[in-house]
Amino acid sequence: TIYRVTPNGDPVAIATADNGVDEVLNPADIDGDGTVELPFVDGSQAVRYVEPGDDTTGTFTKVPDAGAGSNNNIGAGNPADIDDDGTAEIPIVDGSNQLLVVDADGVERTLVTGSDDREVAKTPAAIHDIDRDGSLEIVYGEVADSETKLSYVDDLNGDSSFKVVRNEDGVWITID
Repeated sequence: TIYRVTPNGDPVAIATADNGVDEVLNPADIDGDGTVELPFVDGSQAVRYVEPGDDTTGTFTKVPDAGAGSNNNIGAGNPADIDDDGTAEIPIVDGSNQLLVVDADGVERTLVTGSDDREVAKTPAAIHDIDRDGSLEIVYGEVADSETKLSYVDDLNGDSSFKVVRNEDGVWITID
């Protein structure tokens, strides 16, 4: 069950998914209707969202073909409008270690295919301007040399490129 709580208030149930809730994401307009929805990952790792006013035990909109990988963590990050179209997208890592961008219509694009030379760890991705260039990037854990290291996709609205996050000594940052 997903609850809403305010300071000095009691928790109020707002949604109960029939197969549970594994992760709740930040509210955002992911279907382009001008209203903020509450996206979440259910117990079967499907990405779903709650429309304002939905009955707390109703069925919720499921994002087509969007399943977040879960053997280590839930592979979904908070939504943001990365292509400036007025609709927020959600970065997910699926069960095949692919980095995808999804919206209410399903998979919008695949950024990392989970190939032998590039594999994404099943852990949440983040949308952030990590390189401080004024544009958003997607930060994720990349499996490299049997370790998981911090990487990001740059230039999401052009010719996307893959970059690594390095510490002050120039060493690719390992994450756990």
